[in-house]
Amino acid sequence: MATPFNPNNPAGFICSDPATVQRKLVSFAQTGPDCVSYVFDFDRTLTTSKHTGEDITTWYILHGLLPEVGRQAMYDLRATYQPKELSGELTETDALRWWNSALQLYVDHPVYMHQIEAAARNVQLRDGTTKLFKDCETAGIPTVILSAGVCDVIEVICAKRTIHPSLILSTRLALADDGRILGWDRDSMVHVLNKREQGNGELKAIRAQRPCTILIGDSLQDVDMAEGSEHVLRIRICDRALHDTVAREHYLQQSFAAGFDVVLEEDLMPLVHMNEWIVSP
Repeated sequence: MATPFNPNNPAGFICSDPATVQRKLVSFAQTGPDCVSYVFDFDRTLTTSKHTGEDITTWYILHGLLPEVGRQAMYDLRATYQPKELSGELTETDALRWWNSALQLYVDHPVYMHQIEAAARNVQLRDGTTKLFKDCETAGIPTVILSAGVCDVIEVICAKRTIHPSLILSTRLALADDGRILGWDRDSMVHVLNKREQGNGELKAIRAQRPCTILIGDSLQDVDMAEGSEHVLRIRICDRALHDTVAREHYLQQSFAAGFDVVLEEDLMPLVHMNEWIVSP
């Protein structure tokens, strides 16, 4: 039997400020599950390299379906724009060009949904993911995936792993009758600079009804997916297989400096226990 969740010393939680985390947790429990929602990143947040050793993301799946000339074009795009992203110099125009150019490769070098479905079999989700989503569904707690990946790929992975997000906000593909990628819905585009609550009507509507948000992401930029401080619990989850070259103390330091309240290592089971505590009478 699992140890009961203790907001004073939550097992598995590495806290920036334990008193602040405790205050938020108690507040969430007191307001009850009707006031809570989750906002998840997807790639490297719900997916994991733990079981396969491979960093399989939505873009990784699509990249693997390109011919060599397409893969080289993708490498060239990354070489152009990723340094700007890492230095904080990426502009909105840059991000749009990057994402549009990347997506165009799957039109120029035809990719089909049946190929995506086959490749998605290799994607593994973090331990605890299925239970957390199922428990939230049972309790009526919304689960939102906000991702700069590709919505159609996320949907395939979720279906294969039997998780049912309430809402997926991510770039949606336009498909031919035979499943070939024809293009994408530009109004649905989520990239690294607009992946946040601000300006998103659907997230705003959920927040208006449910002021308490539990945010889970893996990158430093994910800290901005939800607005506010007192009613947002920001959790960064680490895939040690990907970050084994980064000293643990440095990883924690940069996470807390960016604004995360909590760091989790490896899986979502601590969140499963936390959620059970929040929804308990």
